Amino acid sequence: MHARPAIAAPAQRVFITGGASGLGLALARRYRQAGWRVCIGDVDAIRLKQVLSQYSDLSGLPCDVTRESSLTGARRWLEQHWGGVDVVINNAGITRDRMF
Repeated sequence: MHARPAIAAPAQRVFITGGASGLGLALARRYRQAGWRVCIGDVDAIRLKQVLSQYSDLSGLPCDVTRESSLTGARRWLEQHWGGVDVVINNAGITRDRMF
């Protein structure tokens, strides 16, 4: 019996909000190590740029999860450049200037 050659599956694609620091960045690193295509979104443009300069194989988008237009823009970019995503991790936190 002859073994069939393995068919290479395309890399899985993940988008992580709040991905430029903390848990989001840790998740991005882990998915990257596992061979996934990773795109991080973050409201902090400076931090996002720093992370992207450290990891040339990551993609990144400015993304403010409190603004629908920002999320729509991220979705459009992901569809145009990657054909969509397989997983979205909604990691970004939203805080207000008051106690819970």
